[in-house]
Amino acid sequence: MASVYNYLFGGKTTAASVDAENKKKHDGHHRHDPKKTCIELFTAHTPNGQKASITLEVLGLKYKPIKLDLEKGEQKQDWFLKINPNGRIPAIVDKSHMHTKHDMSVFESGSIQMYLVEHFDPDHCISFHEGCPQYWEMLEWLFFMNSGIGPMQGQVNYFKKAPEHMPFAIHRFEEETKRLYGVLDTRLMHMKKTMPRDVLEAQKNNGHRHGHHGHHGMFLVGHKFSIADIANFTWVNIAEDSGIDMTGMDHLMEWRECIRGMECVKRGLGCPGMAQVRPVAAAVQAVESVGGHDRRLSEKTSQHWGSVLDIRVV
Repeated sequence: MASVYNYLFGGKTTAASVDAENKKKHDGHHRHDPKKTCIELFTAHTPNGQKASITLEVLGLKYKPIKLDLEKGEQKQDWFLKINPNGRIPAIVDKSHMHTKHDMSVFESGSIQMYLVEHFDPDHCISFHEGCPQYWEMLEWLFFMNSGIGPMQGQVNYFKKAPEHMPFAIHRFEEETKRLYGVLDTRLMHMKKTMPRDVLEAQKNNGHRHGHHGHHGMFLVGHKFSIADIANFTWVNIAEDSGIDMTGMDHLMEWRECIRGMECVKRGLGCPGMAQVRPVAAAVQAVESVGGHDRRLSEKTSQHWGSVLDIRVV
């Protein structure tokens, strides 16, 4: 609120003032142990699903990947619509009870990413202090993907698989996706030109630097790997599968290869490779806890799914 007040009434917001405000905000808050988190991820092997799993992996959070069979329409079944009324993956149910007394469900990949960094990234390893300029830039590139690349490239994939061949539609969405890729490439070129000397030297000597605050180098915001990069990466990662020509987009391809090489990203891309398909009966019982209902999984069911699903993707 202070940053908004300063903007409206002529005050000056500095990085120091934002840091001080956020320090007060987080002082006294419980610092979460990643091993104690209990998050269920309802997902499938798609770019949107991978955004959630990569974010969970980068933050080192314990989670249970639950694979939905999209071809069978499991995402449209009543039990899942209680988690996401729109019937789409991904969605999460946070059972940690660290922030509320009841299970917390979150749907839409961008919302999931924001929820995870808000609650589980106090050091801002893949995010930025709320109110600072980089925070708003991060949101810009996050929504750039949500309103641009995701829908456009998704239409490319749809029309290429449609029973009726529609060249005009394919061409229209291919060209728009390429244009959006070009915007990313131009942004990355700018970030490379403005890269701080210490980050540039570390990149030349050792590749993209990784330290206490995460990966540093040619990224979309603040010369640091963030959820904005994750969101855009999962779609650019399948450019060839969508038939998108990346010729001449050298900065975008370099950025993609850098992210592909991160071990946490590799694990996230593999999700839900080891996940188990959840029987509907058990899932119905599980989601009844969302929203404050008193009913929980029976002891027998809880023990069973605890042993089956309490895994990490490796």
